[in-house]
Amino acid sequence: MDCNGMALFVSKSAPCKNNAGGTMLLMMKLDKRKNKDLTQEEAFYNSTFGSFRSQMESLFADLGSTFEKHNNRAPVLVDKKQTYNLQLKLSLLLLNMKKMVALLAISVEPIHTAWLREGFEYPTTENDVEQPMEYVDVGALMEDGNTMAKLQEEFLALELHDDVDENQYSNEYTPMDPPVIL
Repeated sequence: MDCNGMALFVSKSAPCKNNAGGTMLLMMKLDKRKNKDLTQEEAFYNSTFGSFRSQMESLFADLGSTFEKHNNRAPVLVDKKQTYNLQLKLSLLLLNMKKMVALLAISVEPIHTAWLREGFEYPTTENDVEQPMEYVDVGALMEDGNTMAKLQEEFLALELHDDVDENQYSNEYTPMDPPVIL
């Protein structure tokens, strides 16, 4: 994680059967006795990076509450670990984007939050993400704009007397003689 709470690196998943927390700690050679005093370096590390551990726990909580697949309420059964790892990375990327949108106060459209809906599943060829927006054909819009610009040019080129017979109204209006002042 970075200082903004963004997930930067995700290790590969391993089956829980052979890789429980205690086993992993043993493999990392972190098997220390309980109630043993910390070294000065360990105490400094804990005081310096303790808040990062809290941020990570918060990230895992957000991950589990946002994505049902990634919480510990039910075992995850997958055929391929690679598929699960990819989905986990995608989930963390989406959470990173959610945080970035909040940090930068970016306006959110409905399609941007489709993954937050109840029952969301990753898109496949059979299951695409719904697009609540109407499709707009840019080519048609450009053609309509060009047509409108052409009509405007034709309108502005018109002269007021085009198609008007000036003699048609000559008998209907006779200006009055100006008044005579004595």
